Amino acid sequence: DLATAIKNLGGDKQLIVELASMFVDDIPQQTQDLLALARQDDREGVCQVAHAVKGSCATFGLEPTTSMAKNVELHHLNQLCEHVDFRMVRKLAELLEESVEVLQRQIVTGDSSRF
Repeated sequence: DLATAIKNLGGDKQLIVELASMFVDDIPQQTQDLLALARQDDREGVCQVAHAVKGSCATFGLEPTTSMAKNVELHHLNQLCEHVDFRMVRKLAELLEESVEVLQRQIVTGDSSRF
């Protein structure tokens, strides 16, 4: 949520709103990329995207999305599977979509209780 992001980034509310807007704009493409890489059975690519979204989600305190991104990254990085675990990737994609919706609502409503 935005309150966590404000704590993480030193209290600059305007910066947080700008970063949240960038997240909202970027995550749909990253989600599509993640799913495409999974369909291609590209474990390395899945790891890279999961790592990137993990950092972004952590900035905004988006749990359990951050944890799932970490799990996807580590599962595929450590080669705990022969192929991409599409079920794990799909769950991460769903959580990313939910996270975007949460931040969009907070940006649009200016929910100051979250700031």
